[in-house]
Amino acid sequence: MARKTRKRFTAQEKVAILRLHLLEHVAISDLCDRHGIHPTMFYRWQKEFFENGATAFEPRSRRPADSLDGAWVPQATWDAAVRFVRHWAGRTGISLVLLAGWLGIAMSKFSRWDRRLGIPNRHNAPIPRSSWLEDWEKAAIVAFHDRYPLEGYRRLAYMMLDADVVAVSPSSVYRVQGRRQAGAPRREVLPEGEGLRAAPAAA
Repeated sequence: MARKTRKRFTAQEKVAILRLHLLEHVAISDLCDRHGIHPTMFYRWQKEFFENGATAFEPRSRRPADSLDGAWVPQATWDAAVRFVRHWAGRTGISLVLLAGWLGIAMSKFSRWDRRLGIPNRHNAPIPRSSWLEDWEKAAIVAFHDRYPLEGYRRLAYMMLDADVVAVSPSSVYRVQGRRQAGAPRREVLPEGEGLRAAPAAA
């Protein structure tokens, strides 16, 4: 009679089986029958699962790469972690700090996750513009340039800022002027501070 080979379970498979019992309350006998394991093995896995949580207290540089601490975690993962820790803290009387530590989660991070349980991430920064300059800003630059036609683009940018007309960079002023003057007579650029003047017409 051929000897039956015992299946070897990976760490991820063991955790998945333990999770079915701890979170979804599947009976141990049902899990053992389903996966072909002995109840003694199941209890050993469970014991190792809790006892090996001490690695969470090792220096950060020695923590495993898949630790939940110090890394971005999807909302679904942190929600599941919070529910898991709270569930077993209530059933076993083990402190939240200890359970979170066993999972490799700093208590400060766990507290943030707990406060945001079920709340999705939201973008908290200003929505970027669809274009670099608004039409009214371009019109303001053109109008200000018409008032001071001899000023260079760099000085115009600072003058508009001082006059509270529009806050734009010198390069933006230069681009707006360039588009406007694309078909205009060529101008000669003078040294900084002397502005622009039209080049002499050809004889």
